[in-house]
Amino acid sequence: MKPSIFQTLRATFGALDPLYMKRQELRHAQLAILEAHTAKEYAEAMVDYHQRRIDRLTVDIKQDEQGFVKSKEVEWGVAT
Repeated sequence: MKPSIFQTLRATFGALDPLYMKRQELRHAQLAILEAHTAKEYAEAMVDYHQRRIDRLTVDIKQDEQGFVKSKEVEWGVAT
């Protein structure tokens, strides 16, 4: 009698070992956490970058506004 496809596959690949499956799942979880840490580090770097941009632009705008007011005071002859 010819073996069925299922019997042939089982003979070729064997039964799934629960320990093997757990190790595979552990490897996938470890890779997932590495990817998550990478994404977290990137997001934190982007937050720092944008905060520095905001701080720099805020200072620049205040300086420009003060310089504009002073230049207009000189232009108009207003003493401070």
